[in-house]
Amino acid sequence: MTSKLLALFLVLFSATLLRAQTSTFFVDPATGNNAADGSEGTPFQSLTFAFTQAVAGDNITLRAGTYSGFETFPILLKNGVDVDVFQEEQPVFDGGGSGTLFRVNQNITVATLLRGLVIASCRIGLDIPAGTGVDGLTIQECEFSGFVD
Repeated sequence: MTSKLLALFLVLFSATLLRAQTSTFFVDPATGNNAADGSEGTPFQSLTFAFTQAVAGDNITLRAGTYSGFETFPILLKNGVDVDVFQEEQPVFDGGGSGTLFRVNQNITVATLLRGLVIASCRIGLDIPAGTGVDGLTIQECEFSGFVD
């Protein structure tokens, strides 16, 4: 009985250690595929999908290109998941003249970075509902342009 419990503990502990490592997911709107593994060589196509795979502590790296038709707007930022650009490339999130592109729908209490994005052609670039805590959110080098009424 003791050996079975020890074996079960080791399996569960190993699985926890494997997931405890930080993951980096890559997204490329031109060559990506959401059925891929999100690695640099086989990136996802959409940030929306990458967020479904990421957990706190993970990083999502965006390649240049226009992110629009295949994204589900608003994209929900996730507590503790950083979004950054690949080697200073410039990803453009284009709302096509309407809607909200990004939303914080939970308190951001763990360090969360949003860096290097162009957020354009929308009504609201980043929606933070009243009462939502954003103490951990850092926005760097993002460009907000082309807002419509």
